[in-house]
Amino acid sequence: MRAVEDGNWWFAGKRMLVEELLRQALGAGRLGRVLDVGCGTGATLAMLARLADPVGIDRAPAALRLAAERRVGHLCAADAERLAFADGVFAAVTALDVVEHLDHPVRALREMGRVCAPGGVVLVTVPAYSLLWSDHDVALEHRRRYTPRLLRQQMEAAGLEVVRLSHAYAAFFLPALVVRRLLRLGSRRKVPEADLGMVAGPVNALLAVYMRCEAVVLPWLNLPFGTSLVCAARSRNLKSEI
Repeated sequence: MRAVEDGNWWFAGKRMLVEELLRQALGAGRLGRVLDVGCGTGATLAMLARLADPVGIDRAPAALRLAAERRVGHLCAADAERLAFADGVFAAVTALDVVEHLDHPVRALREMGRVCAPGGVVLVTVPAYSLLWSDHDVALEHRRRYTPRLLRQQMEAAGLEVVRLSHAYAAFFLPALVVRRLLRLGSRRKVPEADLGMVAGPVNALLAVYMRCEAVVLPWLNLPFGTSLVCAARSRNLKSEI
């Protein structure tokens, strides 16, 4: 991830989408403190640093070491289901492709709402459609892929008010479905491998342009299908029940 996430179309497109949604929800100007749950190797923190004072948490020591090399934001080792922060201290919380890894997603989402200021935004992305399940999900230790209904249920069960819920990466749904079905039929790999979306430079640039277009559209228009889901919800700043 650290080797590809700065320029790869998939990672870059997600950051563009997150930036647009945060701007729509919270307005122009500095956003204050923003927490990135499952910050990985830090590319999202670098983007958030342009908008806010970012804080990143992750459970993986290797990821935190690589994120520290970027010298942006504050980092700490923490569990998404037990956040070591006071109530209401963040203007926004992001969790990008994190919730699908968790055994207790509602507990984690409730914690995100707790540390988010009243009226602040919890922004979540997850993989969509169980029919797209593949070795990619196994390699990344996903627990599930999501439907809009399931994601909404979990957000609301955590006490969050959903204000935007849409599919994303719409143009890649059919190609992903075909390729993953073919791989499932023909795969003989004993060790599942993750697909990091590596493509040749000109193709990467073209896909990045498409993702920029989608990032502009998505804050205003829900997409009916796609390989991911994105959800923005308002915090009611609930007390932790852990």
